Amino acid sequence: MSDIETQDSELIYELEANPPNAEKFFAALQHVLASFVGIITPTLIIGGALGLGEQIPYLISMALMVSGVGTIIQAKKPMNVGAGMICLQGTSFAFLSLTTT
Repeated sequence: MSDIETQDSELIYELEANPPNAEKFFAALQHVLASFVGIITPTLIIGGALGLGEQIPYLISMALMVSGVGTIIQAKKPMNVGAGMICLQGTSFAFLSLTTT
């Protein structure tokens, strides 16, 4: 046996494990709520910096919708596009410094 096989794993569930439904639900809810912060916050900051007060709710809706579509494309891998895994797609803070200067 190799060293990797003999080491005790600190994982709660292995790769192919099937946790109870309650644990799956709360883990999924935690990820969805955490992703909202990363998707909504840049939209609020950039929309506020550009003076788009009335359009901010629309921008948030579109950011969430496009994030969902992008995530589905990554997960389902249509026409061999995407990773085939759940990779959350969303907005970025990368260009934020350009809008505030």
